[in-house]
Amino acid sequence: MKTGWLGVSALSRYFQVFALLCILSLFFGTGVPSVEGRSDKDDEKMERIYEIENNLRKKAFPPEFADSIRVKNKIPLNQEGLRSFGQNPFDGHKERLVYSVNWGFILAGYGILGVGPNEDSSKLELNTFAISRKVVGLVYKVRDFARCLIDKEGFYPVFFEEHIREGRYRTTRWEVFDHESGRVVASKKKHSSKSAPPYSQNYISAFYFMRTFPFGVGDTVRFKTFVQGKKHNLNFVCVGREIVEMKDGTEFKCLRVRPFLEEKAMVFSRGDRVDIWLTDDEYRVPVLVEAKIKWGTIRCWLEQGSRVELAEEEGEPNRILFDYHGFEGRR
Repeated sequence: MKTGWLGVSALSRYFQVFALLCILSLFFGTGVPSVEGRSDKDDEKMERIYEIENNLRKKAFPPEFADSIRVKNKIPLNQEGLRSFGQNPFDGHKERLVYSVNWGFILAGYGILGVGPNEDSSKLELNTFAISRKVVGLVYKVRDFARCLIDKEGFYPVFFEEHIREGRYRTTRWEVFDHESGRVVASKKKHSSKSAPPYSQNYISAFYFMRTFPFGVGDTVRFKTFVQGKKHNLNFVCVGREIVEMKDGTEFKCLRVRPFLEEKAMVFSRGDRVDIWLTDDEYRVPVLVEAKIKWGTIRCWLEQGSRVELAEEEGEPNRILFDYHGFEGRR
């Protein structure tokens, strides 16, 4: 459980953690979510998830922390504008996506993806959260939080941190990217510095970077990644167009995208596979993620999703670009 993504992967590790949570849910007899319409419990559940999410955000390092690492390792404080990616589709937008994580009919917990502005206007902030269900947390509590700051103009990571709380296992990791020198300084007992191709993505920024490309069936997007000390060439191939019917009956026209490593033609360990269904529009919102691992199939269904264009002037309303609330339409 302690290995990182694209080795066995933070993503793969999360899926295996959630598979364990599903087993525990089944053991406790609390694994089947209600689908009989929205209830007060649904609202309470989402409020509780939001509260946990905000509490986990407090673990984030202050800006001074990353700057101190840069000074100590002779990394320029200003990593802005090293390249121009073009129009960043997430610039000026705020997005929050909440997923239920399921193993068959068993509900394990929730995953959250978020992107929005940072206090440094030259950067965007990407966040991920993994949260176990309340009853399962009595035995094996999961509260994972990861944050990545990317340069808004060049779409490359400049700082990454990960706070893992899974059962009794606790760890905190961070990485500072030096794209000018082609290296990454990472957390160890002593700071370690490893070479990395300039503009390498990490596992969070890679997911969002992939969403910036206009896919067609058969198209492949390739770029370099650096995750926990290892360099990889990561590919995302669009394998088809499909209609995805959500649990509430809503249908989305989607592109089915499959990631794999160029070196091994696989994503995780042998036999594992991940598919991602993105809305077939300019926003490419992931509505379903399916991972086939050695313990079965884990599916992450979008339960709530919102994306807004932030108002430029104070007092003006934000413009809603995407809005989905799966609980509201359940029957």
